[in-house]
Amino acid sequence: MKKFIVFMSFIVSSLTIVCAQADFEKGYFVDESNQRIDCFIRNLDWRNNPTKFDYKLSMEAPVQEASILTVREFGIVGVSKFVRNTVDIDRSSIDIQLLSSMRNPEFQEEQLFLKVLVEGQASLFMFVDGNLTRFFYKTTDSAVKQLIYKQYKVNGKIGHNNYFRQQLLEQLICPSISLSAFKNINYRKSDLADLFVKYNECVNAQYVYYEPIKRDRDINLSIRAGVSYSDLFVENKGIEKEFDFGSQFGFRFGVEAEFMLPFSKNKWSFILEPTYRHYDSSWSEETSSRFRDENKAIVKYNSIDLPLGFRRYFLMNEEFEFFAGASYVLSFDVNSSLKYSTTSDYSEVYNSVKINPRRNLAFGVGCKYLDKYSVEARYSTGREILGDYLYWRSSFKAFSVVFGYSIF
Repeated sequence: MKKFIVFMSFIVSSLTIVCAQADFEKGYFVDESNQRIDCFIRNLDWRNNPTKFDYKLSMEAPVQEASILTVREFGIVGVSKFVRNTVDIDRSSIDIQLLSSMRNPEFQEEQLFLKVLVEGQASLFMFVDGNLTRFFYKTTDSAVKQLIYKQYKVNGKIGHNNYFRQQLLEQLICPSISLSAFKNINYRKSDLADLFVKYNECVNAQYVYYEPIKRDRDINLSIRAGVSYSDLFVENKGIEKEFDFGSQFGFRFGVEAEFMLPFSKNKWSFILEPTYRHYDSSWSEETSSRFRDENKAIVKYNSIDLPLGFRRYFLMNEEFEFFAGASYVLSFDVNSSLKYSTTSDYSEVYNSVKINPRRNLAFGVGCKYLDKYSVEARYSTGREILGDYLYWRSSFKAFSVVFGYSIF
């Protein structure tokens, strides 16, 4: 068992290191002297616009930090781009209790990294800080300016300053874009990005639309089978007896439903994996060589496990991705039994103990190939299987190597 644990620990450690490395993706930044430096940037899927980032000049190089003070622009190739600008921004609260009574924006000058959404003859940028979201635009005839939308208090009600619609109408005039497109547009990412794309296409301008990377499907269904190395330890404090049933290999079989979550470039998923496992072992202890007395115990543990958990993917390239996950495991007994006895030349009496498994946790790391084939190393923490008894204590642990094949 110790050798197996060491082997599994090596696999887990190796995959964990690889996963940590996978956060660094191919990117670049432009420094104060306008020099472009190719590097690998730690992709944190920034919910809020960053003011700094970690990078490495090569995958083997040490991690360094760069900030808005020394970087004019940075990006992750094919994923995202941020540009530094000094802009006037209105930070008026959207909290109903803190709404301003002023209709006009209350600007303050700040230096920010703006996230590029659409880059072309007309460009769209976004800035997020907590629950504050502001959009900015730039054309060949104008510098970077905020698109103005503001909620404010007026006569005990909430007013809306939608001046951004007028700004767009003045800047994005094109025959193929109707007047109603400006009148009905909402101050949100999808609506604004679609409009800027339409304008650039209308004027035949080259543009880049930094769309989030999406998977081909939102739900994956996989067949998962593997081998487990399990051990069971049982103790009765009332009779001061321990039963060490030892370690053994066994098979596990399950079906996994994986639901991709709609954020962080679909790198997170929720997993549900009904799995059948079997453990069968015995224990004996000689108590008297004279009468050949011995204590015996026999266990047959069959269960349907139901792991509920989350998984995080780390994209390495177009073919391989690594993942790490954690699950809360529900377990249901299937015709299991635990019997123990005191046996001599004259009598044999068996006592039965009811098996009722409790919950436990499971942790795993693995890799996926072509979004189809997977292998995972998984560790399950100690599970109590004798939950109905006061003086009984047990711990069922398992190390597993699980192979998967995605049906769709």
